[in-house]
Amino acid sequence: RVLFRSLKAKSVLPYRSMNHGVSSSMYYRDPDGNQIELTVPNHATLEKMNAWLASGDFDENPIGVPADPEEWCRRVDAGESDENLRKPHPEHRTWLRDHPR
Repeated sequence: RVLFRSLKAKSVLPYRSMNHGVSSSMYYRDPDGNQIELTVPNHATLEKMNAWLASGDFDENPIGVPADPEEWCRRVDAGESDENLRKPHPEHRTWLRDHPR
């Protein structure tokens, strides 16, 4: 949240934000057009991540679900715990199927 707001104050905004299930990422472009990915894990331990991967959700949707960093900030500001925010989206398994390109 701090990094997002700091970059936003300098008019540097992500062109994409995703909750990948195993992690959440914001994607930026540097002045030369190179992609920069800032990512945080969505699971507190390797065991929890492996258990989630074993659920099959990632197999059904290896891309993830679009995320809104402004919403993340609002939820943190409202007192929601970091642990609650850093987890796979509830519709992860079905999102890709339900939103075809």
